[in-house]
Amino acid sequence: MLDVEVNHRVFENHPEMIQEDIEYAMEAGALQSQVRLGSDPECYVGAGTTSNGKLVQWIGIRTSPQGWYVYHAMELTEKVRRELGMRR
Repeated sequence: MLDVEVNHRVFENHPEMIQEDIEYAMEAGALQSQVRLGSDPECYVGAGTTSNGKLVQWIGIRTSPQGWYVYHAMELTEKVRRELGMRR
């Protein structure tokens, strides 16, 4: 099980997002993730589904082998879909 800390601004900027949706999309619903090129510190961008099937994206930093700090999460955008090489 992942230990996911989500920045409070994610919920302020995207009130439709909840902690459980982000955790689910990163673990059970994970579709694709990769290191974001040129990022320092190294951050990851990923996409997944929530437990009810909504497609979401997240950007975060690995804090430990099972730990994450997520500072961005929202409904999946076309830009991130392309960045991850995901087809429609």
